Amino acid sequence: MLGELRAFFTETLGTGEHCQLDLSGVRFIDSTGAALLLQWRRRLRAHGLRLVLFNPSPTVRSALDLLGLTDCFTVLDPGGRRSPPGGSMPGDESVIPPCIGGCTLAWQGEITAANAEWVWSLTLGHFSATERPPRRTHVVNLSRLAFIDSAGAEIMLRLHRWALKNGRRIWFPQARPAIRNVLAHARLEHLLNHPGP
Repeated sequence: MLGELRAFFTETLGTGEHCQLDLSGVRFIDSTGAALLLQWRRRLRAHGLRLVLFNPSPTVRSALDLLGLTDCFTVLDPGGRRSPPGGSMPGDESVIPPCIGGCTLAWQGEITAANAEWVWSLTLGHFSATERPPRRTHVVNLSRLAFIDSAGAEIMLRLHRWALKNGRRIWFPQARPAIRNVLAHARLEHLLNHPGP
């Protein structure tokens, strides 16, 4: 697979033309896939070329939003129109709006057993990619999150444990009453406390 990708990179650079990549059929992308797109974009830009993401699936759009990468790419819909940077796309309502800064992101919609592992993977990928000065605090804003089930609460606990293990802190501000109720029922309301200076 990697050999095929390298050959494709080389062939694309050899054409001397911008690269338009059709992502309409992509059903899954993680932080590794997003990093590959960034690497490709950098290599093309070094040669004065542009990577254009054509009609990315809702999964790709949500992943780029979560990782704060939407504005890094030119995104075209089937009609040839550029998508608004950071704009909400059909199918994105279940997870994440664009990130603000390397250590802040926001969850929105619902996090349930159906999407919890996907949210975990993308959130961890985003935070793992940020620089790590000592005691860096990561923020997951919950103001747009309408509902979580026990799987969503478990993701919050896993993130808390990951932060502690890696010498970081994590804060979940602006939780709605429905989120607070679920966490209280699971005896995890302490996750909402500010981690301190």
